[in-house]
Amino acid sequence: YDYEGFEDRFIDRIVYLSITYEKTGRKDLLNQISEVKIATEEYSSALEDIENLIDDDPNYYSPYMNRAKIRIDQADYSGAISDATKAISLAQDGSFIYYAYYLRGLAKINIKEDPCNDFSRVGKIMENDYYVNSNQFQKLRKKYCK
Repeated sequence: YDYEGFEDRFIDRIVYLSITYEKTGRKDLLNQISEVKIATEEYSSALEDIENLIDDDPNYYSPYMNRAKIRIDQADYSGAISDATKAISLAQDGSFIYYAYYLRGLAKINIKEDPCNDFSRVGKIMENDYYVNSNQFQKLRKKYCK
C-alpha cells in the first residue's frame, strides 16, 4: 500500500462527509466522520461527534461501538464493555453487531474476564466472513475459547 498522501485522503474524506452532512443532516455521515477521526486518533473531536449522535438519537447503535473503540484505545475497558453492550442491545440483528461483540471481547481480555462467549458470537454471526476467518481473529478465539 502506498501511504504517500494518506493523511490528505483522510482530510479530504472528512471535508467531503462534513459538507454532505451539513446539507443533508444524515446521522450516518456524522458517524462516518467520527470513524475517520478515530482512525487518525483525533479522539476528542470524534467523541464530540459521537456525543452529538447519541444526544440526537440514543437508540442509534453505531456511535456506541465507536465510543467503545476509543475507550479501548484509552484503556477504559469497563466503559468499552458498557458501550459495546449498549450497541448489542440496540442492534440485535444489525449487520455490524459482530463488531460490538468483538470489541467487548477485547475489553474483557484487558480486565481479565472471559471473552469466549463474545468471540463465539462473532464466529456464529460472521462465519463466512474473511476477517472472522483470518488468522488474527482465529488466534484470539483459540487462545481464549478452549
